[in-house]
Amino acid sequence: MKTTTTTTTTTATTFDTLVHDYEIIAQYKDTKDTPLSDGESQDYDTALVTLSTAIAYSVLKKCINVSNDTQLKAVRASLTRDTKALAMIDYTADTAHKATYTADGDYTVETVDKDLHNRFNELTRETLGDGMDIMHTALVSIIEETNKAKERNGGHLVDNFFLVTPYTVRRLKRKVWIKVEDSVNGWETVETTPLREVYKEVRRYIESQRAVKIGVNGYTYLEDIAHDTDTDTDTTIYRRFGKYADIGGVVRDYNGKETAYTTDTETADKVDTIITKLNLTAKQLKVLQLRQSGYGYKAIATYLGVTQRAVAKTCKAIQDKATKAGYNVPTADTTDKDN
Repeated sequence: MKTTTTTTTTTATTFDTLVHDYEIIAQYKDTKDTPLSDGESQDYDTALVTLSTAIAYSVLKKCINVSNDTQLKAVRASLTRDTKALAMIDYTADTAHKATYTADGDYTVETVDKDLHNRFNELTRETLGDGMDIMHTALVSIIEETNKAKERNGGHLVDNFFLVTPYTVRRLKRKVWIKVEDSVNGWETVETTPLREVYKEVRRYIESQRAVKIGVNGYTYLEDIAHDTDTDTDTTIYRRFGKYADIGGVVRDYNGKETAYTTDTETADKVDTIITKLNLTAKQLKVLQLRQSGYGYKAIATYLGVTQRAVAKTCKAIQDKATKAGYNVPTADTTDKDN
């Protein structure tokens, strides 16, 4: 007796597939003369939300890998929870209710499953977490980049690979995103893609939330504006100070909980003036920056390729200069090897 074996092959859904699924339905929507049907509209919404969610997860994963931050892990968990909750809301809404017309022709919705109807009510009363904000940031950015792609091509999407098609954009060089004066003549024209800009927008959103929360990455941020004279546009920049620089103050809510660590321009300028007046050598300035970033003598010694004793000696020289300049600083602790 001959036996026939049937093999079923399942193709995994990749990120590239999600991107292209959205590109295809978005171009179809753009070229269609009439509005999308209910089914087509649902396909568009599904493709957009699925891609936005995937990007949110991707950026969160990158940020968590870098910072190992527990708050970001909680945000990622909330995104997973809320994504499942929204899917359940859709299911219970469709299954528990039935749209019908009365004898008079009036549209009405009947409850056909009371248990699912109750579950639907419970789910809709739940509060969504911060993860959904990140997903929505990606969603809005995708739509904006889609519209920009249309503008670059005469008002239409010319193909269904528009999210990965390179174009040029004017922006500040990464290395000058520190001080306003550094941004002068620091603009450049670089090549990017719409998808890359979506990732950047989501990352900026996460960073902007982290910039005002204490204990997320240990840094203090000061917001400012940089102006590009060539294009007459402004860009928000953030000057980041070293960890434990202690140049700001803690903000507390009405319960006394620490919610932010911030500084102001006057304080930042004062710190810059003090460091300039010390007339530090390049080596001393580097050691000071590393110490303000929370590195101990051992870590600095390893980084610079010198002995811990040499690092301690440099710290003592910096403090001697500060004392001579009239600034009250604590005495150097040459036994501080690891802190």
